Amino acid sequence: MDINGLSRTATTPSGTPLSAAALPDTSKPSLQAEAETPQISRTTTAPEPAFTRPVPTERVTKVEPPTSGSNWDKTLEGALNQLPDARSWQALAGGLGQISQYRSIEQNATTRLTPRTEGNTEPQVISRSSLGGMSFSATLASGTKVTFSINAHSGLEKSSENLVAFRSMDVQFWSDAELTEEEQAELQTLSKNLGTFATNFAAGGEPDISHLNLSQLTEIESIQLSLKTADQKTLSLDYSRNTLGTEFNLAWNGRSLNLAIQPGESNQQDLSRLRETLLEYLDKGRAESSDTKALLNALSLFNVSNNQAPSAQPEKGSALLTGLPDYQLDFKGKVDYPSRRNEHHDKYSGIRLLSIGQVTHTETENGTTSITQTQNIDLEAAYFTSLPHLENIDLARENFKWHKVDESIQIVSQQTWKNEKIDNASIQRLTSIQNSQQTWSEGNLIDEQRDERQSIDTVDAIRLLTNASASTDLASKKQAKAELIALLNPLTEATDLNSA
Repeated sequence: MDINGLSRTATTPSGTPLSAAALPDTSKPSLQAEAETPQISRTTTAPEPAFTRPVPTERVTKVEPPTSGSNWDKTLEGALNQLPDARSWQALAGGLGQISQYRSIEQNATTRLTPRTEGNTEPQVISRSSLGGMSFSATLASGTKVTFSINAHSGLEKSSENLVAFRSMDVQFWSDAELTEEEQAELQTLSKNLGTFATNFAAGGEPDISHLNLSQLTEIESIQLSLKTADQKTLSLDYSRNTLGTEFNLAWNGRSLNLAIQPGESNQQDLSRLRETLLEYLDKGRAESSDTKALLNALSLFNVSNNQAPSAQPEKGSALLTGLPDYQLDFKGKVDYPSRRNEHHDKYSGIRLLSIGQVTHTETENGTTSITQTQNIDLEAAYFTSLPHLENIDLARENFKWHKVDESIQIVSQQTWKNEKIDNASIQRLTSIQNSQQTWSEGNLIDEQRDERQSIDTVDAIRLLTNASASTDLASKKQAKAELIALLNPLTEATDLNSA
């Protein structure tokens, strides 16, 4: 009987018919089976590639050598894991105060993802990049010198056959003498302020020196600070205050600010007038808001008093002097040349120089005293604006206005006293203005305007100085002082000068 011809029909419990296929003839080998069998074997038995298997890792963080008596090591670990976040600088700067009890210490903190199977194999650095750094040094009033530095890096290491990511930080602190409790306390306060200052700079690139409270320092005489962030923001700061005066130098992101102040106290009203003058000239140069803020904050370095004038000046002649000690402020902004590849390559935007200063000379001989005080203001700047019918400046198609500002003012007050009586008094103002404005449309210069003026105005100030110094009429004395203040103010218009 041929069993291949038999078949039967079966059903599932639900009634669906099932059919059974005919059994194959096993008496003859199947060529198709012989051909397919090796192929099936290769597909189902191929081993899984080794590189797809995950390598178990663990994070290992070490601080060597560890410190004692503070939480600095934990703070350092936390900041290391937080970098390059700007907030990490708040913690890092705090190390200046937290480890100031040491005469000298060098630390290294490293965190890495290490394969658990590696053991103690020393890794080899493959790549390394900076995450930023800070360098701080100070000279204390006692003569002691202190240095503190932090440098952070990240990169890849090779350990056996594995690449390992790492971050590391080198910390150094050194003092050439034991610090007193008062010195340590001031360093701790400064380190907190420095943390806020560095954090704000790392986040926004603006150096707000008001956070440092430099004028409040008593144990620290001078500071040198440099800071560089992971995104290449850079800053350097030098500050000193002693019997010779105050020196402050700040450079950041292509800008610089230098301020020197002679010893003496500053009248608050005259300092406010200096602030107004700064604002006026910064506005003329279209300074960036962050630059304006930096310059105004620098005025906090003046030693403010309620006295009318610095004690170094003769009391009777103080009405013909500003209530500020001699000073010199120079600011150079970031200057850009946006069209270097065409005929406008020499056109720039930014403040090349803003200089404001005051110098006073006093000479006494044979009972005669001569006092000369000179105020100088110089501004050189340029900026672009859009055409009236366009919303934006179009440098590509040469549609813009270019404004160039070149102004200088010099105010010289002179007074001579013989046997304590006024012999001569005058105020002279020299003004030079060389401003211009070019209007370009579709590559053509369609308009150019120039404002070029020079003038010398002199006022005889004997009457005003006499009334301000010796008048018994309080109203007359007050009025004379007010007129002299206006004449010494750089913002007073020339027409008001001539009417005095």
